[in-house]
Amino acid sequence: MKILAADTSTMTGSLALVEFNGNDDGTVLFEESITSQVTHSRRLLAHIDYLLKEIGLSISDVDGFVVGTGPGSFTGIRIGVTTFKSLAWGLRKPVKGIPSLDALARQFSFFRGLICPVVDARKKEFYWALYEGSGQGTVSRTTEYSVTSADLLITAIDDFEGEIVLCGNGCSVIGEYLTAELGGRVYKAPPEFNIIRAVHLAAAALPDFINNSTDDPVTLTPCYVRPSEAELANPDIKIPQSK
Repeated sequence: MKILAADTSTMTGSLALVEFNGNDDGTVLFEESITSQVTHSRRLLAHIDYLLKEIGLSISDVDGFVVGTGPGSFTGIRIGVTTFKSLAWGLRKPVKGIPSLDALARQFSFFRGLICPVVDARKKEFYWALYEGSGQGTVSRTTEYSVTSADLLITAIDDFEGEIVLCGNGCSVIGEYLTAELGGRVYKAPPEFNIIRAVHLAAAALPDFINNSTDDPVTLTPCYVRPSEAELANPDIKIPQSK
């Protein structure tokens, strides 16, 4: 099974094609991450087409699609989710939405302790959730997806004992502050682990493809977490989103 995955929730977009043989670890056929100020809408489909051609495949060779649903940039998430819903619908292929924070946390599945992916939400706020790493290749989320100030994040983390790994682009903004406030039990991930990688989205979604529990391309919705600017300006507007 060839799964095409993408995340467009931050300025660093990620695209990958992973081939799985049953429930194995998969083979990465291609992976690309690009940081740019240009919106993902101007390059996502072009990059998909280019990378598939580079390995002698076409979009019809893809067996399923996975997209990061956020939280993060409203525009970026909307572009990724809409594009992959359209591809799945048009090609009659399955699609699965995976929260982007889950992909960040998955990188530390062999760490035993608390994992806290943090994504910059601007306005001095941060998207985050807490996960428990088993140390044996799995992670489980222990909180809701949230958006708060750094101080409220510290309060939430302080309720847990043990070592903590911080990851995500929010680390470059508040990583030092969190480390100073929470002490030596907090570790900042190296920069290469702060990128939401599409390969982790594909791996996270594999059980859903195997168990035929993918999403309806019509009703698949983003995980925005907080209201959009349009909703704040017009309270009667409600934008659907996943939980």
